[in-house]
Amino acid sequence: MILFYIISVFVLVIWILTFIKGMMELSRNTHLIPIADSKYRPKISIIIPARNEEKRIGYLLKSIEMQRYENFEVIVVDDNSEDNTFLIASSFGEKIKNLRVIKSAFRYGWCGKNAALVSGFNEIASDSEWVLFIDADCELKENALVTISDFVFKNSL
Repeated sequence: MILFYIISVFVLVIWILTFIKGMMELSRNTHLIPIADSKYRPKISIIIPARNEEKRIGYLLKSIEMQRYENFEVIVVDDNSEDNTFLIASSFGEKIKNLRVIKSAFRYGWCGKNAALVSGFNEIASDSEWVLFIDADCELKENALVTISDFVFKNSL
């Protein structure tokens, strides 16, 4: 019985130390910081599979509209939604240049998100260098595309 208590106290101490370390990590600035002098801006194709996302797709597209990155395209793939996902996504056509909203193509043996991702991938521009798959219920921070581009470019040198 004493061995049980010793092991329990040991596990508790390890858990407390791990918790304290995690709290200290939260206080640090762990966000990626853009590299101001980088001029490399690859074309990014953003593919968004969406099924019945009328309540969320607008927030994501608004966050994409606010990006300060210029060289990208957006492909929203409506995966047979039963709501207004297609209409809401299409309404951003005037706000986001290079936005296309398509219906997921039917492929025998394919269904759901996988089929939507493949449909979107098949629509990317020939000069696209990077592909970003993002779910419709996400949002991008203001400089997300610049930060990603700069961070990947810096770490690929």
